[in-house]
Amino acid sequence: MHPSFVSVLCCPETRESLWIEPRETRSNGMVVSGTLTSLSGQRYPIVDGIPRFVDVEQYAASFGYEWSRWPRVQFESENAGTAMAGHTTRMWEAITGLGQKQLDGKTIVEFGCGPGRFLDVVRRKGGRAVGIDLSLAVRAASNNFADDPNVLIVQGNILIPPFREGVFDGGFTIGALHHTPNPLGGLKALTPTIRSGGWV
Repeated sequence: MHPSFVSVLCCPETRESLWIEPRETRSNGMVVSGTLTSLSGQRYPIVDGIPRFVDVEQYAASFGYEWSRWPRVQFESENAGTAMAGHTTRMWEAITGLGQKQLDGKTIVEFGCGPGRFLDVVRRKGGRAVGIDLSLAVRAASNNFADDPNVLIVQGNILIPPFREGVFDGGFTIGALHHTPNPLGGLKALTPTIRSGGWV
């Protein structure tokens, strides 16, 4: 993770701000390992560049396996020249109704990012991308965006997200909420993270 993303994070339990204590940092500033700590002493590890706010995958273990096994199968770069070329971008645009203008230079969050195929669309349209997933698909997502300082991948629970209120310009979730124990709760958790005038 790049330290510039610390400002969007908070302790999911206490909602306190976090500070970063890097242990291993790459030459480009990306933190590979370390700890995020709250004022009251809550500590969350950064492992392989991913802030970890949960200990287990709970109900999402099968997705962790699926996306670890096929981490890039739905990425545009993997489907160039095939019948699936452009499918992910067209799907994202049809669902969100958004184009380049609404993303360029904006910070966008995805709840339930899997390996990151829709985060890839956000990045190609000029946005900064933040993805959260409960499963170990975060490993695949992190590898897919290795060393990109404009992408943050977080392992956490979308029902109690580790994000501050009003820090994102927009947010979306595609194909994830119905897999949670509380789909409406997921939408209610996403909405406060979006700034006034932003989009969900």
